[in-house]
Amino acid sequence: VRMDPHAIIAGITGSGKTMIQSLIGHQVLLRNGKLLVIDYKASADWDRPCFNEASIVNDALSALNLLRDAMRDFLHRKELLRHANARNIDEYREKTGDDLCRVCIIVDEAADLLCTPPTKEEKVLYDEIKSLLETLTRQGRSLGYIVIYGAQRPDQSFSGQIRSNCIRFCGNSSFVALLTTKG
Repeated sequence: VRMDPHAIIAGITGSGKTMIQSLIGHQVLLRNGKLLVIDYKASADWDRPCFNEASIVNDALSALNLLRDAMRDFLHRKELLRHANARNIDEYREKTGDDLCRVCIIVDEAADLLCTPPTKEEKVLYDEIKSLLETLTRQGRSLGYIVIYGAQRPDQSFSGQIRSNCIRFCGNSSFVALLTTKG
């Protein structure tokens, strides 16, 4: 599975954001990648046999634990690449013959996670979730991580760190995006 770059998929309710994300997720699994899904609305789109191998969570505490596990793997991968003197996962695979899988994190309705004002008790939890997502989005691509966000209003939902590392695909929303990629 070759996945680049990170993405924000935006559109109004019913425009197909979750459908696109689930199609991408299905392809990740078909190609032996690892799929991690944070789905606050507990959509039936992820409740299908084809997603039995995915890790799917729908509350903040479970999302935090999922992202902490991802960060441990991320740091382990960083060490593997450093020891192999490889710049990215493809170079690492070529040098070592290790078939390190790619990991796709899908955050459906990201505003529920990134913009919902937490209570005082939840603030530390939500701040750590945001920090982990920003780090994985900023540094994860070379280590085989891709993060795909779904949102209705990406102009209000994402920090500059996340927006600057994602290509944006927009449907019917008030957000105007310039689609640019290298190459």
